[in-house]
Amino acid sequence: MYPDLLKNLSKTINKYFSEIEAHFNFELGPEFEIALCKILKDILPNKYGVCRGFIVAPDGKKYGDDIIIYDRLRFPTIRMLGENNFAQKEDVPFEAVYSYIEAKHNLELGNEENSTLKKALKQIQDIHSLKRPDRPINQITEIFSAGHSFKTDPPAGWAKILNPLHTCIFSRKTSAENTILDADKTYKILIDLKTPLDEFPDIIVAGDKILVLPVFHSDASRHIMPFLLPNIKTQVNVFKTKHNALAVGLCQLLWALSRIELGTMPWEQIIVSDLQ
Repeated sequence: MYPDLLKNLSKTINKYFSEIEAHFNFELGPEFEIALCKILKDILPNKYGVCRGFIVAPDGKKYGDDIIIYDRLRFPTIRMLGENNFAQKEDVPFEAVYSYIEAKHNLELGNEENSTLKKALKQIQDIHSLKRPDRPINQITEIFSAGHSFKTDPPAGWAKILNPLHTCIFSRKTSAENTILDADKTYKILIDLKTPLDEFPDIIVAGDKILVLPVFHSDASRHIMPFLLPNIKTQVNVFKTKHNALAVGLCQLLWALSRIELGTMPWEQIIVSDLQ
């Protein structure tokens, strides 16, 4: 199905990574984050903004410090640094956020508490603890609702709201006990990983050939899903990929983004808070 899509995505990813390797030793975390931002900027439709930075809650507290995908058409960023300024970190209001990505050049899969996997999962847990108003399925537009008389349920395995937060861990390579892992060893470690389901992100790209994705089982069939929703019995499976795993992960990300309809900023409260 569309075989050139994954092939061309893989070529784009390899091009950006090769360019960085020509100038840096690629052990620098920020260089990997910036490369991912440029890749995302190339493949995402124009409505999606991409930046490095922090998600800001209404009380001003900041969460995360990696890559954010947000609605650039309807929402401002807080620092207003301008587009493509990936060297500096932005502040993005939580209401504007589609997806948060933990970018790790090397994803350490060991059991150490300070491993990059444990740190990334903790960042994502903190972000998932944030609350924003749900946009119900019957909210047709920002100002028009079908009302309570119109009842509908999403398909099995899908979110019951329109604005779930999507989260990812994207890595270029994996390691354990200071040793770089191949795909087979990465697969085995992730299969045996004892992490509670509600602590997983929606995607993990673990090196160039391994993916962790949500699945939903129904009628003896397994369906790949865009969101991990433990409360409606989605689970995670570890997969090996033919093409670059990041290319496949980006397709899953695009799928998830296409299903999200964000709510609104609390403009009245923002204005009133400044009036005397």
